[in-house]
Amino acid sequence: MARVRRMTRRIAAGLLAASLAGCVAAPKPAPPPPRPPVVVVPPPAPALPPPPVQPWDELPVTEGGWLLAADGRAARFVDDGGIERAALTCAAPGRTIRIGLNGERAMRLGIMTSSDLRDLMLADGAADVPVGDPILDAIAFSRGRFALRASQLLVLPVQAEIGRVIEDCRG
Repeated sequence: MARVRRMTRRIAAGLLAASLAGCVAAPKPAPPPPRPPVVVVPPPAPALPPPPVQPWDELPVTEGGWLLAADGRAARFVDDGGIERAALTCAAPGRTIRIGLNGERAMRLGIMTSSDLRDLMLADGAADVPVGDPILDAIAFSRGRFALRASQLLVLPVQAEIGRVIEDCRG
Protein backbone atom coordinates (compact mmCIF):
# COMPACT_ATOMS: atom_id res chain seq x y z
CA MET A 1 0.00 0.00 0.00
CA ALA A 2 2.83 2.31 0.60
CA ARG A 3 3.70 1.65 -2.89
CA VAL A 4 0.29 2.80 -4.12
CA ARG A 5 0.60 5.98 -2.09
CA ARG A 6 3.99 6.78 -3.54
CA MET A 7 2.62 6.18 -6.94
CA THR A 8 -0.37 8.37 -6.29
CA ARG A 9 1.85 11.15 -4.96
CA ARG A 10 4.05 10.98 -8.03
CA ILE A 11 1.08 11.10 -10.33
CA ALA A 12 -0.40 13.99 -8.37
CA ALA A 13 2.95 15.84 -8.44
CA GLY A 14 3.21 15.26 -12.22
CA LEU A 15 -0.32 16.49 -12.77
CA LEU A 16 0.33 19.53 -10.59
CA ALA A 17 3.55 20.32 -12.53
CA ALA A 18 1.75 19.86 -15.83
CA SER A 19 -1.12 22.13 -14.79
CA LEU A 20 1.32 24.79 -13.58
CA ALA A 21 3.22 24.59 -16.83
CA GLY A 22 -0.02 25.31 -18.67
CA CYS A 23 -0.38 28.53 -16.68
CA VAL A 24 2.88 29.99 -17.88
CA ALA A 25 2.31 32.69 -20.47
CA ALA A 26 3.17 31.66 -24.01
CA PRO A 27 6.01 33.66 -25.54
CA LYS A 28 4.87 36.51 -27.72
CA PRO A 29 5.51 35.94 -31.42
CA ALA A 30 8.03 38.20 -33.06
CA PRO A 31 6.41 41.15 -34.76
CA PRO A 32 6.09 40.74 -38.54
CA PRO A 33 8.73 42.56 -40.56
CA PRO A 34 7.64 46.02 -41.60
CA ARG A 35 6.00 46.05 -45.00
CA PRO A 36 7.47 48.37 -47.57
CA PRO A 37 5.17 51.27 -48.34
CA VAL A 38 2.91 50.73 -51.29
CA VAL A 39 3.97 52.99 -54.12
CA VAL A 40 1.44 53.50 -56.84
CA VAL A 41 3.24 53.92 -60.15
CA PRO A 42 1.12 55.47 -62.85
CA PRO A 43 1.23 53.63 -66.15
CA PRO A 44 3.76 55.08 -68.55
CA ALA A 45 2.47 57.52 -71.09
CA PRO A 46 2.02 55.89 -74.48
CA ALA A 47 5.03 56.29 -76.71
CA LEU A 48 4.72 58.86 -79.41
CA PRO A 49 4.52 57.33 -82.86
CA PRO A 50 7.58 57.93 -85.01
CA PRO A 51 7.26 60.90 -87.30
CA PRO A 52 5.64 59.90 -90.57
CA VAL A 53 8.10 59.03 -93.27
CA GLN A 54 7.00 60.30 -96.62
CA PRO A 55 6.75 57.49 -99.19
CA TRP A 56 9.21 57.77 -102.07
CA ASP A 57 6.41 58.22 -104.60
CA GLU A 58 5.21 61.35 -102.79
CA LEU A 59 8.63 63.02 -102.80
CA PRO A 60 9.36 65.64 -105.42
CA VAL A 61 10.99 64.44 -108.61
CA THR A 62 14.61 65.50 -108.98
CA GLU A 63 14.78 68.51 -111.28
CA GLY A 64 16.39 67.72 -114.60
CA GLY A 65 15.80 65.43 -117.54
CA TRP A 66 16.93 62.41 -119.52
CA LEU A 67 19.23 62.91 -122.51
CA LEU A 68 19.43 60.20 -125.17
CA ALA A 69 22.79 59.37 -126.71
CA ALA A 70 23.01 59.74 -130.51
CA ASP A 71 23.16 55.96 -131.04
CA GLY A 72 20.14 55.37 -128.75
CA ARG A 73 22.12 52.99 -126.52
CA ALA A 74 22.33 55.25 -123.45
CA ALA A 75 20.19 57.71 -121.55
CA ARG A 76 21.73 60.01 -118.96
CA PHE A 77 19.79 61.89 -116.30
CA VAL A 78 21.26 65.38 -115.93
CA ASP A 79 20.01 67.64 -113.15
CA ASP A 80 19.29 71.34 -113.60
CA GLY A 81 22.86 72.13 -112.57
CA GLY A 82 24.21 70.13 -115.53
CA ILE A 83 25.48 67.27 -113.33
CA GLU A 84 24.90 63.71 -114.52
CA ARG A 85 23.19 61.84 -111.69
CA ALA A 86 22.17 58.52 -113.27
CA ALA A 87 22.48 56.59 -116.52
CA LEU A 88 20.90 53.61 -118.28
CA THR A 89 23.29 52.12 -120.80
CA CYS A 90 23.01 49.14 -123.12
CA ALA A 91 26.18 47.37 -121.95
CA ALA A 92 25.94 44.44 -124.36
CA PRO A 93 23.20 44.55 -127.01
CA GLY A 94 20.65 41.85 -126.37
CA ARG A 95 22.12 41.03 -122.97
CA THR A 96 22.31 43.69 -120.24
CA ILE A 97 21.34 47.21 -119.28
CA ARG A 98 23.72 48.94 -116.90
CA ILE A 99 22.00 51.19 -114.36
CA GLY A 100 24.55 53.57 -112.91
CA LEU A 101 24.62 56.28 -110.30
CA ASN A 102 27.27 58.93 -110.65
CA GLY A 103 29.82 58.87 -107.81
CA GLU A 104 28.04 56.09 -105.87
CA ARG A 105 30.13 53.94 -103.56
CA ALA A 106 27.36 51.92 -101.89
CA MET A 107 27.13 48.16 -102.29
CA ARG A 108 23.40 47.91 -102.98
CA LEU A 109 21.02 49.64 -105.34
CA GLY A 110 17.33 49.75 -104.54
CA ILE A 111 14.96 50.25 -107.47
CA MET A 112 11.43 51.38 -106.63
CA THR A 113 8.68 51.67 -109.22
CA SER A 114 4.92 51.96 -108.96
CA SER A 115 4.65 48.19 -109.52
CA ASP A 116 7.89 46.59 -108.30
CA LEU A 117 10.75 46.83 -105.80
CA ARG A 118 14.18 45.34 -106.28
CA ASP A 119 17.57 45.35 -104.57
CA LEU A 120 20.63 44.77 -106.75
CA MET A 121 24.33 44.56 -106.02
CA LEU A 122 26.41 47.49 -107.22
CA ALA A 123 29.88 47.16 -108.72
CA ASP A 124 31.72 50.40 -109.42
CA GLY A 125 28.54 52.42 -108.96
CA ALA A 126 26.43 50.40 -111.41
CA ALA A 127 24.27 47.30 -111.58
CA ASP A 128 23.87 45.09 -114.65
CA VAL A 129 20.31 43.95 -115.36
CA PRO A 130 19.48 41.32 -118.03
CA VAL A 131 17.38 42.88 -120.82
CA GLY A 132 14.55 40.41 -120.17
CA ASP A 133 14.24 41.34 -116.47
CA PRO A 134 10.73 42.65 -115.65
CA ILE A 135 12.20 45.44 -113.49
CA LEU A 136 13.18 47.25 -116.70
CA ASP A 137 9.56 47.28 -117.89
CA ALA A 138 8.51 48.38 -114.40
CA ILE A 139 10.90 51.34 -114.69
CA ALA A 140 9.77 52.29 -118.20
CA PHE A 141 6.07 52.08 -117.32
CA SER A 142 6.15 53.39 -113.75
CA ARG A 143 3.55 56.06 -113.03
CA GLY A 144 5.48 59.23 -113.73
CA ARG A 145 8.48 58.45 -111.56
CA PHE A 146 10.77 55.77 -110.20
CA ALA A 147 13.46 55.90 -107.54
CA LEU A 148 17.00 54.67 -107.20
CA ARG A 149 18.31 54.29 -103.66
CA ALA A 150 21.92 53.68 -102.66
CA SER A 151 23.59 56.06 -100.22
CA GLN A 152 20.95 58.62 -101.20
CA LEU A 153 17.49 58.53 -102.74
CA LEU A 154 17.08 59.82 -106.26
CA VAL A 155 13.49 60.21 -107.53
CA LEU A 156 13.62 60.33 -111.31
CA PRO A 157 10.97 61.15 -113.92
CA VAL A 158 9.90 58.48 -116.38
CA GLN A 159 10.52 59.76 -119.88
CA ALA A 160 10.53 58.18 -123.35
CA GLU A 161 14.35 58.00 -123.43
CA ILE A 162 14.31 55.21 -120.83
CA GLY A 163 12.01 52.99 -122.89
CA ARG A 164 13.98 53.71 -126.03
CA VAL A 165 17.26 52.48 -124.50
CA ILE A 166 15.60 49.33 -123.15
CA GLU A 167 13.88 48.48 -126.44
CA ASP A 168 16.95 49.21 -128.58
CA CYS A 169 19.08 47.02 -126.33
CA ARG A 170 16.60 44.15 -126.58
CA GLY A 171 17.02 44.27 -130.35
